[in-house]
Amino acid sequence: MVIGVGEGENFLASDVSAILAHTKQVVYMEDGEIVELYRDKFITRTIHDEEIQKEVHEISLSLDEIDKSGFAHFMLKEIMEQPESVRNSMRGRLLLEEGNAKLGGLDNVLERLSNCKRIIISACGTSWHAGLVGEYMFEQFAHIPTEVEYASEFRYRNPIIHSDDTVLFISQSGETADTLAAMREAKNQGALALGICNVVGSSIARESMGEYTFTQVLKLVLHQQKHSLLN
Repeated sequence: MVIGVGEGENFLASDVSAILAHTKQVVYMEDGEIVELYRDKFITRTIHDEEIQKEVHEISLSLDEIDKSGFAHFMLKEIMEQPESVRNSMRGRLLLEEGNAKLGGLDNVLERLSNCKRIIISACGTSWHAGLVGEYMFEQFAHIPTEVEYASEFRYRNPIIHSDDTVLFISQSGETADTLAAMREAKNQGALALGICNVVGSSIARESMGEYTFTQVLKLVLHQQKHSLLN
């Protein structure tokens, strides 16, 4: 759940896009938290009735980014936006003169990612099918053993995970319950957990050790593998 903080009004919704027309100031609720909402204030507590102070976040999304922009439906809009989406994911990150890519958000996990022995991709539905393509790309170009798992099964079957594994969790919304639970399982077992999703501030984005596009992760892994071979 997300609280929208307005002027003389507050909102409660399951997704930021529902309140973006009214405010860009939001507060994210976590599991085990309760909110008491009024027009001019809100009070957050734990389920043990302990009052807590929540951080207010500023959303950078605009209404144009979440409406259909004249297209008949969102799927068609997303198809037509693919060239721009690829450009946006690369903008400011490609270092053409060096023939390299700088992904600042991965700095904190660079060593673990470059030394990982196995990649696991976990997702549901169409995100799972996208993961199958990722499996071929990682194994073909980076030569790292890669597996693709249904998140709905991953969380229940007591998976064998090592600390040198990297687990990628794909979710368009960033709120897929099975994928989120699988991510928590991987983190509990000490793996590097990275989220791939389209919604800034979503649960998976906030709980992962990083929020990246698949292309960004692949480029970094390829670069590190090449660097290791040269050395």
